Amino acid sequence: MQYKSLIISNLAETYYQTYRKSDPTEAEKLIQSDILESDRAVFYANNSKILITSLPLNHEFLEDVRRILSYEIINLYPHKYSESICKDILDDKTLLNQIQKIIRENPDIEIIPYYATSEFFELLTILKQNKLQFTTPETISPKNRFIRDHYNCKVGFRELWERATDKDSFVKIPPGFIVNDLKEALDAAWWFYQKNTNFVFKYNRGTSGFGIVPYNISNLPNNEIEFKKYLTEKHNDKMWFEENFVVEEFIETNTSVYDRSPSIEFKINGDLKHQYNCLQRLREDNYFEGIIISKKIENYFNFDINRVVDSCKRFGEALIEQGYRGNFDIDLIIDKKHNVYAVESNLRRTGGTHIFETATHLFGKNFQNKISVFSRDNLPVKKEINNYSVFKEKISHLLFSKEKGEGVIPSIVSFLAIGTIGYMILAKDLNRLEMIEKELFSVLTDPHE
Repeated sequence: MQYKSLIISNLAETYYQTYRKSDPTEAEKLIQSDILESDRAVFYANNSKILITSLPLNHEFLEDVRRILSYEIINLYPHKYSESICKDILDDKTLLNQIQKIIRENPDIEIIPYYATSEFFELLTILKQNKLQFTTPETISPKNRFIRDHYNCKVGFRELWERATDKDSFVKIPPGFIVNDLKEALDAAWWFYQKNTNFVFKYNRGTSGFGIVPYNISNLPNNEIEFKKYLTEKHNDKMWFEENFVVEEFIETNTSVYDRSPSIEFKINGDLKHQYNCLQRLREDNYFEGIIISKKIENYFNFDINRVVDSCKRFGEALIEQGYRGNFDIDLIIDKKHNVYAVESNLRRTGGTHIFETATHLFGKNFQNKISVFSRDNLPVKKEINNYSVFKEKISHLLFSKEKGEGVIPSIVSFLAIGTIGYMILAKDLNRLEMIEKELFSVLTDPHE
């Protein structure tokens, strides 16, 4: 059997240093959550892959993925795990030898991480020193790592967006400031307050809602000294003292899920390719929960999505000029007057990349003309649903089948250890998606919690 991809699911490795700049207890919870979330990498890339995760995937879940998607998958994992899976691989000589053997037997195999971390580059260096032949189609060259790191943050995004677009761009960024330190941030915040404008603090390396702190001015002291004292007390984690960050106007959005926060994903590998449009599913506190992909949903938009894509392409073209390679998205918000604002870009795989790849695998490149897709990463479930077998029994009638052409595909089953589940749903239209998800909720969730 020839394998095309070697996937390294290094989500926790990507963010553990960021998390540890906040409350220590909360940081460790987030790291462990990211380790569990590595399940979703089973859907990365093509249908013939070696998947390396920190913990072994549930065997029954893996067999179901093989059956539903006709995947050929081998799951490998280190004998001891930490927040850094690439370091764990290098420390586990048996696993490292397995990987090297796989690469020798599958020349030009593509190695794909969630994100090309420093530890991932160290692993690549060892593999190259052993004269192994492989490709890294989603990884920027080492000489351009600075470009990726510089623009894969809130400050770098604002900087490159302003350089790539002009004042007449259909998509703009919210009015705001790149601040040097907390003192300057407090001055910026007071400036917004005096303009009667809500604002948001954005930690430079925040992710999925982490490090995003919005403020409604009606809830803040009206005395400058008390105002700044209040904000200082709210921002005492070390993340606010180590590097520049952003203070910008908080854009009030519609509450409707169908036009609140679109996202557009692209891929650069020589040229710029528009992958898909989606809507983000966000909690009330703006933490990411999943996506919706549907051509029909664009009928709900009160803006021209094609003009939005064209504006975002200018950002992508600027990335190409700087030497970037790999996936990236641009997250957007729509204000109550239907103006479109770009708020961040993630220069990596996203929470939607594997959803797009799965739908493409099942229904082809033009799947958006045939089906719609929901995903959700962390649905709370009843306490008795504490393992995959129980979960599967409860929703067996809703599971995806090729014959029906619709249904639920579980995507993050390790989350059952902490009382939640990740899934995607594929169906012919939005109405059918909503019906399936409603039934899923009725089976899995406790209405009293």
